[in-house]
Amino acid sequence: MDQAPTGPPQGLAGHSSANAGTDTNRFLLGVIVLGALLRLYHLTAPYVDLSAWRSLDYASMARNFYEMSYALWLPRVDWAGPDGLVESEFPILPWLVALVYPLTGVQAWLGRLLTLTCGLMGILYLFALVRRLLGERAALFSALVLVLNPLHLYFSRTFQPDVPMMAAVTAALYHLDRFLEGSRRHGVATAAAVAMGGCLKLSALFVGLPMLVLIVARRGWHGMRDWRLWAIGIAGLLPVALWYAHARHLFLAHGYTVGILSGGHDKLQTSTYLSMPWWWRVMLTERIWKWILTPAGIPLFLTGLVSLVRAWRYPSTSRWRRHGVLTVLAWLCTGCLFVLIVAEGNLDMPHYQLVAAVPGAVVTGVGVDRFVTWIAKKNWRPALGVAMVSAALLGGTCWTLQHAYDNKRAREVALGETLGRLMPTSGLLINPGAYTTHKGGYDYEPMVFYYAHRKGWVFTPEMFNPETLETYIEKGATHLATHHVGVLEDAQPFAAYLRTHYHVLQWNDQGVVVDLRTHLEAPSTSPASPVPPETVTPFTE
Repeated sequence: MDQAPTGPPQGLAGHSSANAGTDTNRFLLGVIVLGALLRLYHLTAPYVDLSAWRSLDYASMARNFYEMSYALWLPRVDWAGPDGLVESEFPILPWLVALVYPLTGVQAWLGRLLTLTCGLMGILYLFALVRRLLGERAALFSALVLVLNPLHLYFSRTFQPDVPMMAAVTAALYHLDRFLEGSRRHGVATAAAVAMGGCLKLSALFVGLPMLVLIVARRGWHGMRDWRLWAIGIAGLLPVALWYAHARHLFLAHGYTVGILSGGHDKLQTSTYLSMPWWWRVMLTERIWKWILTPAGIPLFLTGLVSLVRAWRYPSTSRWRRHGVLTVLAWLCTGCLFVLIVAEGNLDMPHYQLVAAVPGAVVTGVGVDRFVTWIAKKNWRPALGVAMVSAALLGGTCWTLQHAYDNKRAREVALGETLGRLMPTSGLLINPGAYTTHKGGYDYEPMVFYYAHRKGWVFTPEMFNPETLETYIEKGATHLATHHVGVLEDAQPFAAYLRTHYHVLQWNDQGVVVDLRTHLEAPSTSPASPVPPETVTPFTE
């Protein structure tokens, strides 16, 4: 990876050093090793923590690739009936993990390890990009800040596409800058990075704004006349358009989605949420204060932001290239714009703020550079400043993540394991109440299905009636189970129908399990006596 010509190499103290290159490599290696070690924590844990819902959708896709078909264009989940075909992002990550399952079996750590690797590659790309835009010192400290960022640290060891998507976005900016400098082969890499990022998540396409700023800042508006740039754009966007057209077709044909284009979240309830003081309070006091910057990072971020704005206004007095400053500021503004536009999605899901956290790490890295320079002017060792910043940022990250790794899905796991014993392997599950209601549709919970290792359907409120239940029994449903006992009991006529017409295996505050294969000929008028699951003989085929 190259370095923009910013003068003689400098050590961390700011003075020229013949050993600056060696020092840089050692520092960067230490940062990457530190990042890997922090992200290995709980690597082998099952998907029961803060991100379990999103991770288990990917885990179910991987297991279905392994058990049913390796057709990459046919992603399957467990809650969409026996076929499981669903509208989703491009499922390259679960497909790659599934390729290893024949050697290792189904293992949670494989998905975590793949995301972790992509996250570290993203940090290396960030270093390479910022070194070109703002110089080596800012690049090193930006990489350090991102390694210690709680949002990136936590979600780069989960099984979901957000961190790999941001790695692709960073790679796209890096390769575009190389292309604009005259290295034509980087045009292909730019298109590939845009395509991969957009296929992983549509939010990656917000990178178009900083890419445009980079082009104009380097070449002026006349640079947009270069046909090769248009070819890069078309080559990058065409695979994205083709995949999501296919994904939409899967929804129209089968009726299930993870909320990408159809149903699920209505993530663009922008004006509604921006008018709520509560939304702003959560973003400021929960997300920025804890997840995106941490208390230690806020003054460093503000210092870096002031430095970059001053460098933009007075470029003749700055040691940074103007196009680099403009690109970083545009990237940060784009991330903030995404948070504002996708207001509902960002309220529910902190990992959405990675689009702002990654450029925010660059701005914070500039602030660290300023702080270390100030330390050096006091005739103190720059390493002391680096150590102080690292300790403060790591302390904030530990504070943020102190409960993020806890088991938050114990009831779902227990219910799933019970169903795994009771149900035949070919049995189909009905899971009432396993959804979150959003304007525009529902998000379906994968947890009980995954840990039961069974397929089936989620029942939403309009399906809580005997007629719909009998229809799904005809489709092959053998059991009904949920840990959302209150949701089921609120639908009293439906709950009474289950108690009086089918064999209730369990009905208590830990969950409900009903065997739909046994239709009671003489329904009882009194409530059924629940049978603890441990007293039921497991089903054997």
